Amino acid sequence: MAVLHAVLSPDWDYRYYSFDSAWADGEEMVSMRSGSGDEYSIVFSAVGAYVRGFDHESPMSPYARDGEPWPGVIDGVPSVFRPWVEESAFADEGDVPRVTAYI
Repeated sequence: MAVLHAVLSPDWDYRYYSFDSAWADGEEMVSMRSGSGDEYSIVFSAVGAYVRGFDHESPMSPYARDGEPWPGVIDGVPSVFRPWVEESAFADEGDVPRVTAYI
């Protein structure tokens, strides 16, 4: 789906699905953005896969909690995946993490 979207919509801002084979050194990332505020990202690396999901209308949304993630959502993320918890690409301009689920 990401390749088809890249062909049909070369401008990343207007794509629903995307895939970046060189997102970072030794990492690949696939993402989906609904256009209505919902999104997910999956980062593939040598240490494993990291999945982040965001439902903007969820009661677990940080926007429903003054910019704070739901208690416990990111607390148990293993240290090898912590860099993605802090990744600015997964936060808004005010550094509010766009997250309602991590696996």
